[in-house]
This record gives sequence, C-alpha cells and structure tokens, in this order.
Amino acid sequence: MKPSRKHKIVSLFTLVFILCLLAQVVRTTHAGLILWVWDGVPPIVRDTTGDEDGWVDITDCYVTHDEGPFSLYFRMDLVDGPTEAGYYVFMDTDRNLETGGAVGEDTIANIGADYMICNDALYRWEEAGSWGWVKAIDWVQHFDLHLMEWGLAFEDIGISAGQPIDIVFATNLPDTDYAPDTGYVTYPGVPSVTGRGIVTFTSDKGTLQDLTVVDEADLPSEGKPNLNFPYGFFSFLVTGLTPGDTVTVTITFPAPMPTTTQYWKYHVPEGWIQITTLGDNDGDDTLTIQLTDGGLGDDDGVADGTIVDQAAPGNPPAPSVGGEAYPVDKLALLAPYFAAMLVITTGALVIKRRRT
Repeated sequence: MKPSRKHKIVSLFTLVFILCLLAQVVRTTHAGLILWVWDGVPPIVRDTTGDEDGWVDITDCYVTHDEGPFSLYFRMDLVDGPTEAGYYVFMDTDRNLETGGAVGEDTIANIGADYMICNDALYRWEEAGSWGWVKAIDWVQHFDLHLMEWGLAFEDIGISAGQPIDIVFATNLPDTDYAPDTGYVTYPGVPSVTGRGIVTFTSDKGTLQDLTVVDEADLPSEGKPNLNFPYGFFSFLVTGLTPGDTVTVTITFPAPMPTTTQYWKYHVPEGWIQITTLGDNDGDDTLTIQLTDGGLGDDDGVADGTIVDQAAPGNPPAPSVGGEAYPVDKLALLAPYFAAMLVITTGALVIKRRRT
C-alpha cells in the first residue's frame, strides 16, 4: 500500500525530531565535540602569555550562556594545548571573599570560591576533610589542540540565569597560571548599588576585572555636578595592556540611557572630572567610553599597562511641572491636556467678550 501524503509528512517530522535529538545528545555528551559556538564571543580574560611553561600557559578565557541543558559555558585557550596538568575554573557565586575556598597566588586571595571545575568534575566547597572540596557532579569536558571547554546548568551552582559570579581560571602541575594574573573577572556584570538591575562592562583590549559598585554617598559632595546617577558608581581595572594604550569600554544597562548622559568621576586632587570621550550615546541601553592608560580616565595616572577607573554615567535632572519632576516622555503625555485647557480658556474668553 502506497503511503499517504499525511503519513509522509508525519514520517518526515519524526525523522527531523530524531535527528535533532541525536544532535543534542552528541553535542552535550560526547567528548571531543565543541559544546558551544564561540564566534562573536569576546574573551573575558586576555592573559599574559609566556609567564608559565607553554603546556600550562593560558592565553584567553571565555564565558557565555544560553537556554540549553548546559546553560553556562567556559572555555580556556592554552599555548600548547591540554596535557596531564590540572585545569580549573573557580566560581564565587555569592561574591563574598570571606566564604568559600580562598583562591589566589601565595597568600593573596582573589575570591572565596564556592564551586570549582576541576578537569572533568564540579566540586562544591564544604570545608570537608583536609581538602575542603566535595564532588558535586561529573559532566563532559571538551579537549582540543589548544583549548579546554566545559558546560553546566545554572542550577548546578545554585544560581539563576543572569546572576553575577566572580571567576578565576587556573592551571597547575607543576606550575600555576592564574587568569587573570591577580584579581578576578565578573560574569555577566554587577547589580547596581541602586537596585535597578545588572550592568555589564567589557573592554576591547586587555582584561576588565575587579568590577565592583560604589555608593554615591561615599564620594565627596563638594563640586559634584547637578546630575542624577541612576545606577550609582562603578570601579574596575583594565589589565594586560601595552603601556599608554587607549581602550574602549562598552557599558550595557538594564534600560535605555538618554542622549544627554554624561560620564563623571571623582579623582584626587582634581575633584570631580567629566570624561568627554563618550562614544556610543544614541539613546539605547549601551554607552561606550574611551580610557587611556596613564591619561584621561586612568586614576593612577601612570602608563603602566593597567587602567584604574571609578566613575558613573549621570543624567541632567528632568524639567519640573507644578513642583513635581517629570521626565520628557511624561511631559509629552500631558501636552494634549495643556492644549485642551488652552482651547477651553480661549473659547470662554471669546464668549465672554461677545456677551459684553
């Protein structure tokens, strides 16, 4: 009996479904296949090369996420590719240096790690036994000529999508290479001190690290510009630069920023300074700024390959109506009512004149 058109369509959809299912299984369970397509994802760490033996020397590290069964992805690029060394991703999920396992060179702790990827397993810090780490789960890792790659679900490390974590990458045996060399990187960003959502920072050069929030109330009020700082202030470093480099930092906010936005910092001894090199400022949720090592925007004022910045975007106060401040869009909403009141008032005056 010749199959009907309906049966052919059903069979075709069944075949496509099976192929997709097999592709997903292969993608997430077979060592040697890439867990994530990294095209267009910038490195979160550009590490110093040549600081360790080639076979444990980290070059670049990446983090990204999606909505798949593996939601969070990590990648570590190496000079000579994976060997029998140990490969680690340390994650501070509560962003608290005082909790978790101390991670850092010698006696300097960069983060208090709550979870650790160690080669092919995920460990949780419980201060148990002499080591302190307890295996949580096993999962597939990907080996290639010059990289290590891992994937896990957000719930595996007790967080939700978008929740910021501090991260340190590392290799060892016999030597240890940290990436970044000191400090940590934050993915995807930090919650603003004003409680208005996550703000992310990326740099087109070097490694943007040690991202923290600063309360506006902690800064001197003398000479402060008459601006509103809706997300508070932020502090960060850009490391791994050639001395004197200029970088472009992209800042992404939870909501659009007006085209009147300005970028200000407080610096001793000058006081309050406006950073005039504000780039992308077209009214969307993204701003770009340019900072120069040893120059404008670098708080330490030294061309040493590291930019130190503490600043914030600010907006001029909105005009006020009747003693209450209204943003421009609300004024636009009130415009028809003002027009109607003008027409009514004019009409009343005309009628009154006719009667008199």
